[in-house]
Amino acid sequence: MRYVLAILLPPSMALAYGGCGSFTLNIILCLVGYIPGMVHAILIVLQKESNDRHQAMMKEMVKWQAHQDLKRNFQKKNGNSLP
Repeated sequence: MRYVLAILLPPSMALAYGGCGSFTLNIILCLVGYIPGMVHAILIVLQKESNDRHQAMMKEMVKWQAHQDLKRNFQKKNGNSLP
């Protein structure tokens, strides 16, 4: 759905996902030609999705590291090994 909106309404997607600077640039690109504005909006949506995936991955890595730390501390405290 995001990509359809980026194709149909590039400036609105640039504003929603990129902020005021991206919106201004996208308006200029759309005035030059519709296709450059559309490509710019699609790139903004792709970048936002990439950043969201990266943030989710980092959050999971922090959880995993906390779990490993708890396991390691338990092993040291009790002197036994867990799988």
